[in-house]
Amino acid sequence: MAVYQAEYFFEGNYGMDYLNHGDLVQLPNGTRFRVLWTKKHGKELVYNTDTLGLIYARELKRIG
Repeated sequence: MAVYQAEYFFEGNYGMDYLNHGDLVQLPNGTRFRVLWTKKHGKELVYNTDTLGLIYARELKRIG
């Protein structure tokens, strides 16, 4: 399990598509979420999180 710092952009196009089950992500506003599972949705990767629901990999940009 890894810990990442990232920014979230609704309808972004960044592609943080390497997170795995259990990884922890910290956003600049202090929000944290853990990845519960990953799934392919068409050509895109979707993460289910423990606090923010579903997030597309393209909506996350690594900053740390």
